Amino acid sequence: MSMRFAGLLAALAVTAACTTPIQTASGQPDFTVTNANPQCVRSTLLAGLVDGGYMVRSATDSQIAVGRPMLGNTPLGIFLAPTDERRSTFLMIPVGPDVRIVMSEAFIANAGSGFESASPIYPTQEAQQTLAVIGSRVQAMCGGR
Repeated sequence: MSMRFAGLLAALAVTAACTTPIQTASGQPDFTVTNANPQCVRSTLLAGLVDGGYMVRSATDSQIAVGRPMLGNTPLGIFLAPTDERRSTFLMIPVGPDVRIVMSEAFIANAGSGFESASPIYPTQEAQQTLAVIGSRVQAMCGGR
């Protein structure tokens, strides 16, 4: 087992041990924007992610995938190659007049190449709180149609 992989496993184990499980229906960070137009939610979320420095990997009407290069900016300072990134995927689900946003994240090795490999990131309450902040901004822009 390579030292890089062993270090990544150790960091994930420590991170998982130090966090409490997320308490949402999906088991992933999620948020519901009430009384919102799905296209407004999509465009507002997409604009906010781009303004936040994320690179858009793909975007459809129901899903946005964005990435940010890691370059050693990981828990416990593990060295990652310049092609490694933290990728976040946002699934937008219209539910009646509301739009539910579910986020999942993964570390991607060799991002942008034909040899990408993903290691899912364990969802935490911190991620849920971050998504709640994002969701409240989207709610302020798109809610109450």
